[in-house]
Amino acid sequence: MFHLPRHERCSSLFIEKVRHIPDSDLDALSSPEARKAYNMAREVAGDSHRTLAYIRFQLFRERVLWSEAKPKHRVEDMVFSYLRKRYPHFGLVLKTQRGYFGVWPDGELIRWPVEKDMNDVLAEVAAKVPEKAVWWDDQGEGLWDTFYNSQFISSRKNLPLFYKAMPKYYLENFPGLGVECRRVENGTLDAYIEEV
Repeated sequence: MFHLPRHERCSSLFIEKVRHIPDSDLDALSSPEARKAYNMAREVAGDSHRTLAYIRFQLFRERVLWSEAKPKHRVEDMVFSYLRKRYPHFGLVLKTQRGYFGVWPDGELIRWPVEKDMNDVLAEVAAKVPEKAVWWDDQGEGLWDTFYNSQFISSRKNLPLFYKAMPKYYLENFPGLGVECRRVENGTLDAYIEEV
């Protein structure tokens, strides 16, 4: 139940109440509080998973990967735990509604207030990254376009499945999803949504 403090609607009173529930009751979900705690923990874990799935990075000074996102819960530390392993040579910055979160190789997770200028945050993180990361190239956008064009089959349009896989909340609150919202065979994803 270590995810509970990250939930947007979880109070310290509820956390204290859950601490006094025996482990056997928590495992069996035998009380309303145990079920509520379990569901809240699942919501946090799911939000972390979807945040990782829907963020799209941009490159800053060939050293920092940055993106914007609005996760529903306080999952930034969980997201960075994965991203540090995935991109060990880059500085990373994520702008959320709770502020900027950033890390550089061998550094701790740092938080800046949301009022701070994005370019200042990116420059500060870039200054801590020792060298240019080599795997990023200019063909990235072209590769994405080729991938999306090769996956689109017009006879298989299925809007309910699309919304299940790409909820509207994430389309609206994760600006990096522009790649998905661009051209999909002679049209845009927005046009596809309006058409059905």
